[in-house]
Amino acid sequence: MGTLASGTQGLAPGASVLVGVTTWRTSSLAVTQLKAGLSPDQGLSHSAVSEGALPGGVMSQALLAVTPRADDLPIPGEPAAAQAYGPLIAHSMVPGTNVTIVASRGSKTEARRVHALRQERGKLVTWVRLPFTQLPEAAFVLDGQRTLYLCPAQGGKTDIVLLDHSGTEIVRQSLEALLPPGVRRSEVPASLMPTPTGASLGVPLLSGSMALVELGVDHRPGTSPSEFEVCSVILSDKYACGVEAWLEQARQLDRAGDAEAARFALDAAIETDPMDARGYRELAHFYRRQDLTAQQLNTLRTGVTRLHAKVLGVADDDWQVGTPAARLTLDYLNAARATDDPELVTDVMDLALRLYPCMEQLVLTRAEFWIGEGETTKAIDSIRAALGQVDPNGDLAAAHHDAGRFLRRKGLTEAALHFCEDAYALGDHSEFLLRGLADISVELNKPERAVEWLSLLAERWRSELESVSDGTRNERAQSRLRVLEEEIAALQSDVESSR
Repeated sequence: MGTLASGTQGLAPGASVLVGVTTWRTSSLAVTQLKAGLSPDQGLSHSAVSEGALPGGVMSQALLAVTPRADDLPIPGEPAAAQAYGPLIAHSMVPGTNVTIVASRGSKTEARRVHALRQERGKLVTWVRLPFTQLPEAAFVLDGQRTLYLCPAQGGKTDIVLLDHSGTEIVRQSLEALLPPGVRRSEVPASLMPTPTGASLGVPLLSGSMALVELGVDHRPGTSPSEFEVCSVILSDKYACGVEAWLEQARQLDRAGDAEAARFALDAAIETDPMDARGYRELAHFYRRQDLTAQQLNTLRTGVTRLHAKVLGVADDDWQVGTPAARLTLDYLNAARATDDPELVTDVMDLALRLYPCMEQLVLTRAEFWIGEGETTKAIDSIRAALGQVDPNGDLAAAHHDAGRFLRRKGLTEAALHFCEDAYALGDHSEFLLRGLADISVELNKPERAVEWLSLLAERWRSELESVSDGTRNERAQSRLRVLEEEIAALQSDVESSR
């Protein structure tokens, strides 16, 4: 401010100084200055922008406008600005663009004159007069062509006004007329919410809800402007209810075809609890249904990163992992695979396996990739390496059985037999495994081994029959055992005939 203040020395009596200040956080300590002299027909004799680093990494920007005395004013018939009101700093969706709105008047009886000071980095400050008599309640820079204003209107109401950056009005509507019957605004300021297709205006209501106003952001110069409309009324306090309440509201809105409000509710679920995987999963599913692949992947990547931010080394050494964070990681991998981008799939797979090196779905997905590349040995070795890290007190036997069934489905029957035999040795004596071992042995033309496995299965069924007291169940069990014994006898006959 010292640099700017020095520029005010020698002002003529009656001149007015208007100053607007904005700050933002930055890691840069560089100090730059930009001075811009505007031509007289812009109604401004001096302006300057100064940027400098303050302690704590806060960057400040000061905007100075000096209006000359009445007899120096280049605009004929317009009195000097003896009293200034404001300024109002407009929220900008355009990076590098700042807009400060100021109001002034020469006497108590005169109507106020409202001007906008617009500055873009690398460009001079522009000074335009706006078609208002009062300082707006709020202002939002939507894009490089238009700014949205909330302005006081007659009867204590508010108008939504869209102007281009030359100050020309594009469309104006009463905000209260847009709201549902009987609904009233609260005193909480309205806010601008960026959306995948542009922006919506959030207007808090006395009912504890928020009206989302569609801004017609698809309007382009030379086309008819879209009128504003309230597209939804949703909960306004993102922290007043839990994640599940937001998710349920999002589902209802999505079923009703209100996609924009559904997306807002899903964002609110994530903000309510950033460590709850459900918000990220449902928002990603929402984007997938909308065919917004980039947004889907970004949501999943953000969720996986946040939920695993404190993980060092292995997140889980179990074979079966069903935590919400693990399911979110699988969603991320499946979404990446759907893109047919090999580099992306590799990156996500590497990330997932660093977090869950023993997870069944990940291990078998990686093996499936190698099999598809014709690298069957590498696929089998990768499964064995993963199983070597599984907690031996956990699902180790089941993990070998799962691997064997996977390899059998892929046509690698010999390898499948070895994994299933390991599962039996590790303690899995289920009839499902015994049946599978017998079938694999038949496929490999090893009827003697098939007879051994089926005989173990028959012995198990006979022991179970002793505990079956119900007549109907006993009869069904006896019938099933007879069929199995006939199968064993046929295999034994094949063995004897082949000798």
